[in-house]
Amino acid sequence: MSTDAIGTLPEPGLYYHVPPADYFAWPAEHSTRLRAILTSPAHYAAAEGREETAAQRLGTLAHCLGLEPLAALERYVVLPDFTAEVRDAKGNRPRSPRSTAEYRQRVAAFEAQHADKTIVSAADYAQAAGMCRALHANATARRLLGEARGTEVSLAWIDAETGIACKARVDLLGDGMFCDLKTIADITRIGPQSARFGYRVQAAMYREGLRTTLGEAVVPWWMFVASERPFCVQAAPVGLATLTQGAAEFHAALRRVAECRETNEWPGPVTPEQFEDPAWSLPEFQFES
Repeated sequence: MSTDAIGTLPEPGLYYHVPPADYFAWPAEHSTRLRAILTSPAHYAAAEGREETAAQRLGTLAHCLGLEPLAALERYVVLPDFTAEVRDAKGNRPRSPRSTAEYRQRVAAFEAQHADKTIVSAADYAQAAGMCRALHANATARRLLGEARGTEVSLAWIDAETGIACKARVDLLGDGMFCDLKTIADITRIGPQSARFGYRVQAAMYREGLRTTLGEAVVPWWMFVASERPFCVQAAPVGLATLTQGAAEFHAALRRVAECRETNEWPGPVTPEQFEDPAWSLPEFQFES
């Protein structure tokens, strides 16, 4: 894809080596925003433009190091430890070097020198590198990485039911399968995190997009790497029940977007007739009427 296509959606199909900025500029629905409308149209309308959290920034760095190591050299630079160089008027190292004007000047000069890159701390870089080493030490993850015919593969298609333009960026694409790499704080909480963030919607959307563009069925995989030591890794296909529910939610989300576009109304969640705590949290005794 040429740079002339920035800000316009390309023809439906698979695209390799699309710069992230170009992909993000494609005017099409993506899984993160679609998942927001399952909370409410108002959440969907407010979903674009939010800044990344610290955990998301670490995950983005780990993605780049693990999937596109050469690109990481072009996109990231580590902030040097200027605290060791800062001295006061007497030549002594100050108690709080980061609060000094000299330290701020050194950082500002470094940022200006590397304005075209994302600056990360040495600690974050070391943490992401540890996660990547763990991926390559895991037999299943290593096989998936080695067999991939493409990483960060972009695709565009038009949903047949609603006519809405969709896009996706697949972490790993192999023969008859694709894999999404995700970071997680606690590797024993994959199920709850997946349900909370709607990973099944993303998996179902990507599967449909690949089926549409490739003309063949593909098997979704998830690969999780813990963001804390010992950086444990788990990789496995996504189950049928999860994918079935994800597909239902994906299509419901597209239909809701189509309805809201037609009416130009983006309401918040429906207000209940009365508020009740979840049944599991209430004591098991009878109330008198």
